[in-house]
Amino acid sequence: MESKVGQRWGIPLSRFGLLIAKVAVYATLCLGVASAVDPIDPVQDLLRQRLEEAPERSVILVANEPVCTIEHLRRFYQRRTYQPAWCLGAEPLPQAHSLIRAVRGAYQEGLNPADYHLAAIEKLLRAVPQTSPAVNSQTPLERVDLDLLLTDAFLSLSNDFSTGRVQPEGRLANWPCGKSNLDLAALLDSAISSRNVESSLQALLPQRAGYRRLREVLARYRGTAARGGWATVADGPKLTKGSTGERVTALRNRLRASGDWTPAKESFSDLFDEALQQGVHKFQQRHGLEGDGIVGLSTLAALNVSVEDRIEQIKVNMERWRWLTRDLEKEFILVNIANFELYIVENESPIARMRVVVGKRYRPTPVFASIMTHLVINPSWNVPRSIAVREMLPLLRKDPTYLQKENLKVFKGWKPEEKELDPGTVDWAATKPADFKFHFRQTPGPRNALGQLKFVFPNQFDVYMHDTPARDLFKKSSREFSHGCIRIERPLDLAEHVLRGDSAWTRDKLAAAIASGKELTVPLPRPLPVYILYATAWVDRNGDLQLRQDTYKLDELVAKAISIPGT
Repeated sequence: MESKVGQRWGIPLSRFGLLIAKVAVYATLCLGVASAVDPIDPVQDLLRQRLEEAPERSVILVANEPVCTIEHLRRFYQRRTYQPAWCLGAEPLPQAHSLIRAVRGAYQEGLNPADYHLAAIEKLLRAVPQTSPAVNSQTPLERVDLDLLLTDAFLSLSNDFSTGRVQPEGRLANWPCGKSNLDLAALLDSAISSRNVESSLQALLPQRAGYRRLREVLARYRGTAARGGWATVADGPKLTKGSTGERVTALRNRLRASGDWTPAKESFSDLFDEALQQGVHKFQQRHGLEGDGIVGLSTLAALNVSVEDRIEQIKVNMERWRWLTRDLEKEFILVNIANFELYIVENESPIARMRVVVGKRYRPTPVFASIMTHLVINPSWNVPRSIAVREMLPLLRKDPTYLQKENLKVFKGWKPEEKELDPGTVDWAATKPADFKFHFRQTPGPRNALGQLKFVFPNQFDVYMHDTPARDLFKKSSREFSHGCIRIERPLDLAEHVLRGDSAWTRDKLAAAIASGKELTVPLPRPLPVYILYATAWVDRNGDLQLRQDTYKLDELVAKAISIPGT
């Protein structure tokens, strides 16, 4: 009986088999092609199957670990025709161990190494003998799992180092973030081929001194926590110079633990002396409190925040650094809402600073970035409808002459052509908030709510900086009194700075223009970047950790987000 193949070609079975055998021998000798000599790598084949079968934009499980970078994984392995990246045969490459060191090092950056598959990777590696790879007990499936987890760890770390572990959202959605144009798959391929895995990842972290200082103080505070942290100071009457008792002893121990007070010699005194008073003053300065050297309610509350909570606060602010664009200009204006201060920054260093008043907790100043384009001398104030209805209408009902006293004009509506009304002709008592369609405008003058200078940087929130007649507010340690705009302590100094380069506007000429009482818009000779940010922890030039209250409760949101596994 002849085979179907033989029948098709008209060749007897015996001769057909001999011919096939000769061809196979010829191919083996001359072409080097034989499946028995060069079989398909099962790991490579499994990698292809795993990634090709994974749904688009999904989270897949690898060794029971969620892998979130499936698109980048697929792109990376497609480029290398699904060859394993981290092993040569059955033996892990040195680059794999370098990556594991980088994953462990994420702890120093305030991140959790467990979020980068550390335990699962180490478990899979334990199946690889260090002395005899020939007896490797790993299955092809486990080798695929190891390769995928190592790749996902690198991709996740590179993303988190360069743009942050979580994306700012909600009230932080307008944070000036870095736009990551990195091709993560190409970066990984380069890091592996050049054997620079750790350095490639480290280069993605913020390189500014502010971030490095926070990383150093994070390690220091973790050391304090490992030694037991610090004890609390019990509630009770104010502690002042001359006080004695157990609470004073507890205060000494607390300030020594945080480095705010160092005794000249070992002392167990329970006396609140001058040296301890200086320690309290330093503590207050570091926490933005009134520096009176007295332990009252606010100072006591700050003293009794645990070191663990301060560690979380530091980690949150390191995350904000990772969000921040790496392309900060050489010169810009920065407002830290949480510290109630404005800084003029040049080449990473503040060359001037001044106090500011920011929005109330229920009318917070937003976080965003913009460009200052012009200022207004002797500005008018167009009263927002919400302020007119909520705050001014009740005053008008009590005193119909309120508008005249405050130099406020009334218009029928907000269109430019609307005519001015006589406020005495309006029945304010009968005016309901829902029907309020009036436009109030305060004319320039010393009692104008915007003061004598207004600084404009267009933005979606209609927020600007301005002078204020309420100068006493700058004396307070906590300055949350505005409706969202930013009142500045020394507006003339800021105006002089932003108009540098325009010889028409010296300080004397600015003062003369203000004295004229006329409203005037002045364009800046060079538009200036403005960053309105929110930082509750940073390290000053003296190496002291500065801490502020989470006034707007934004730290809580970030801390919760970065602690969620797999985000």
